This record gives sequence, C-alpha cells and structure tokens, in this order.
Amino acid sequence: MSKLSAFGRLRHIWRDSRLSQRLKLRIYSTYIVSVLTWGLPAWRLGDVERRKLRGWNARLLTRLLGTEHENFGEVVRQQTREPLFDLVAKLRARRLRWLGHTLRLGEENLLRRVLTRGATPKAGSVLADEALPPHSSVEELAALAGNHVTKEGKQRAAAWGAMCAAVEGKSGLGLSANTAEETEAELAAIGGDQLRCYTDGGCDGNGAGGVWGASGWACTCWACRRRRCARRCGARS
Repeated sequence: MSKLSAFGRLRHIWRDSRLSQRLKLRIYSTYIVSVLTWGLPAWRLGDVERRKLRGWNARLLTRLLGTEHENFGEVVRQQTREPLFDLVAKLRARRLRWLGHTLRLGEENLLRRVLTRGATPKAGSVLADEALPPHSSVEELAALAGNHVTKEGKQRAAAWGAMCAAVEGKSGLGLSANTAEETEAELAAIGGDQLRCYTDGGCDGNGAGGVWGASGWACTCWACRRRRCARRCGARS
C-alpha cells in the first residue's frame, strides 16, 4: 500500500467537519506517517530528500485542511514554509531516538556493529544529523547516548531524549499540548458522564530485570466530580 493510498483511504475522515483539526493531525501523525517511515533509520535524509518530503507533506496537509481548489497552490506554499505538522522534524527525531537506543546496546550486538562501522558518516545518515552533540568518534557518541545502568548513564540518556524532543518540537502530536482551558472546553463539548484516567508522568523502568519506575495513576468520575468514587469508577491504584 503506497503512502498516498493510505491517505486516500481516510478521505472520509479528512472531509468530516465534525472532527477537529487537532484530531485529524493526530491521525495523520499516527497512521500516515507510520506507513511512510518504514525502514526510516536506513534512509538518506539530506537536503534533497528533506525538500521533497516537505513538499509531499505540504500537499497532504492542504488536502487534510479541506482547501478549496482555487486556493490550493497558495496553501501548499504556506504549509511548506510553516507546516502545521513538521514531517522532517518528526522523522529526524524518530531516527535520533533509534540511534540512541542502538548505541546503548552491547558492543557485540550485530546491529550496533553494522551502524558504527566506517570512519566517516555519510551525508544524510543518522550519524551525520546536525542535532547530535559534538563528538570526535562513534565511541564518544555512544558514551553520550548513556545507558540505563549507572546514574551518569541515565542522566546522559535523559539528555539524549531531551535533544530528540527539541528536534521534534510541535510535530510530536501534530500540535503543542492543550492548555487546561482548552482541555476543559473539549471535555465540555463531549458532554455526559465522563470517566477521566490520568497519570503524573511516565515511569523510569519497564519491569525489565524486576525494576519498575514510580508512576501514579488515578481516575475521576466527572458525573459526581469525586476523585475516588469507588462505586462508579474504582479507587485509585
């Protein structure tokens, strides 16, 4: 299935005026971009490829916005300069996250060995991305990627993640996060009884090796506005 046909399969969503622009951009980011990015780490992502991707992204965003035919060219140019969803930034951030993960693998890992072979990274490769911290060798870059064992390694891994987030910018979910007022307005538009589940953030462990991070989850039954409504929505866990 080509990238364009994946977009066309969802034309009923792009044309639905009941769906918000924000939701459409989330679907675009989650589905269309995921189809596009097959084999992304191996791509050459130089100036020529970035220019083509920006143009492709601008045309699809213009269609997603439901632009009239007579305004199509103008909106394409606008979305090329200042896109609602920065596809190139999204792709670069994904590649950098993959690079950090791969560099943290053991030196005997085949994927890591293939990635780090060669003295000078080729232009357009993930090892030549302009956002990478200054380094003189692949070994030094691997040290900067950190690890999940030592305190210093975890700090470096967190710094690497922050670098990726900075590259991604607003392309993370299509738009910047809602303000509290925007969230309240969207929930009010839904109406009816609501069950809200939320967390205070992600945890620093995924259970590997018996290590779990700290993360608090809770829910609110919005019909009675109580945080621990055991009968209707369950107590906090």
